[in-house]
Parts: sequence; structure tokens; C-alpha cells
Amino acid sequence: MRTNLAERLGYEPEEETRERQERLLEELRYREAMRRVAKTCCVWLGGAAFVLAVIAGYAEMTDACVATGAIALGLTTYGIL
Repeated sequence: MRTNLAERLGYEPEEETRERQERLLEELRYREAMRRVAKTCCVWLGGAAFVLAVIAGYAEMTDACVATGAIALGLTTYGIL
């Protein structure tokens, strides 16, 4: 309820409960979408790292193969879970 004093001071009421819920729901949807994008990118990068690990394996670069394979496994696992 606005009083004369509130009008003189330029007080604006806080946002309504419904407006707040809508804003929070929109932010939640945005965060979920960004999480899906990040996980999709991790799966793609994991696949690319796996291909590089296979190439390094055929080139008999054991250290590079093991390191790239571990990266591929980690990225793919994070993307799937």
C-alpha cells in the first residue's frame, strides 16, 4: 500500500511474486540449456580426442596416445553423465 510519503520519496514496490517466479524460471531454463550445450561439446571433443589417440597409437607414440586417451575418456564420461 502506497502512502503519501512513499509517493513523495519515489518508492516503487518490489516485484510481484509471480514476476519473480517467472524470472527465476527463465534463468533456470537458461542454465539448463547452457549445461546441455557444454555437455554436448564435451562429447564432441571426447570423440575428437579419441580419434587423435587412435592416430597416435598407430604412430607408436605411446605417451601421447595414453594422455589423449585419458582426456577422451574424461570428456566423454562428463558429457554422458
